[in-house]
Amino acid sequence: MILIVPEKLQFCRIIENVPMKRRRFKILLVIAVLVPVFFILVLYRHPIIVKWITGSARVVGLPVRASVYADGDIDRRIRVFHSDTYWDGEKADYYILYILSPYPYATKHIISLNIRDQYVGIPDVTSKSDFDLVFGLLFQSETGTKFSDFRDEMKGYGFDPQLETSARTILFRIPSKQKSAPGLIRIELSE
Repeated sequence: MILIVPEKLQFCRIIENVPMKRRRFKILLVIAVLVPVFFILVLYRHPIIVKWITGSARVVGLPVRASVYADGDIDRRIRVFHSDTYWDGEKADYYILYILSPYPYATKHIISLNIRDQYVGIPDVTSKSDFDLVFGLLFQSETGTKFSDFRDEMKGYGFDPQLETSARTILFRIPSKQKSAPGLIRIELSE
């Protein structure tokens, strides 16, 4: 049985008739065009990468293993990251909570839990140029390292989050959009 291929589908055979050198050239040309296009799309979607390349942003890292509970129910929209150094290299111990959209809290989508200094803070800026998740990694710009305490009347919420910490558990309260009472966030850190 002979299979007759319509002319419209014979474009697939074109590459078979091209000499090896021309085929390699075409493949390299396609790669040379696609790589910059992909790179430009990633930079457009994640402008913080430009800051990272120029040295004004850093990679905080991958999320730590933790279970996050909001009012007793597990909340998979909250990612927990840990940082053991400040921007200037000084020792630190704080967690950054990145809340994926949509979120029912009357706060910004980034929350800092400073364990060493015992306060819950919000960043002064939260644009994609200052905090962003790129392929699961949290990037933080230099301006994104400035946090204001929740208790601050001017820059914070004028709200006491009642932060409690133990070896593997972090508890704090957070203002809620949906309820008049504040929500309770509990983080159970894994080993």
